[in-house]
Amino acid sequence: MTVIDFFQNYFITPIQTDGGYNLINTVVYAIIALILLYSVYKILDKQKIEIDFKFFLAVLPFIVLGSFMRSLVDFNKLPYSFWTVSPSN
Repeated sequence: MTVIDFFQNYFITPIQTDGGYNLINTVVYAIIALILLYSVYKILDKQKIEIDFKFFLAVLPFIVLGSFMRSLVDFNKLPYSFWTVSPSN
């Protein structure tokens, strides 16, 4: 199995076929999420931005938008694509 085949089998195909998560992509996604979370925390800390209720209110519209977009995909109002969904079961 080549690197391209590996990437295709464990990352691309589950997104294209709504195949859900598997052990490989779950671990990789978790590692990426933790690295990004830590990086964002360090950036916010360096910029002296406090994570408080005001920050939560500023981020809330993006959380709602993401949930709303997924609902639109589920109701076939937006196309099922790489940009609109994550793998799920």
